Amino acid sequence: MSELQFFDRVLARLRAVPYTDLQTVADATHVSLSNLRKIRYGEVKNPGVQTVQALDDYFARIDGTGGHPCPIPESLRSPDPTVKKS
Repeated sequence: MSELQFFDRVLARLRAVPYTDLQTVADATHVSLSNLRKIRYGEVKNPGVQTVQALDDYFARIDGTGGHPCPIPESLRSPDPTVKKS
């Protein structure tokens, strides 16, 4: 996966987080809320490698694809693709 694809994937996941839950992401990743907002809305085009990696690690943990377990609000979890909607 290229660096651009990697960032695009993390950016898409960040944009999927409800605005009211951004502070939770900031606290868990040690990325400031202000910086998360700037990345989310495109004000920062090239965030640092450590920032993007911290976000990717966090989303991997909450999506169950890696990382260390941590308490995550239900609103931040990705929907389970195997569960059929009624």
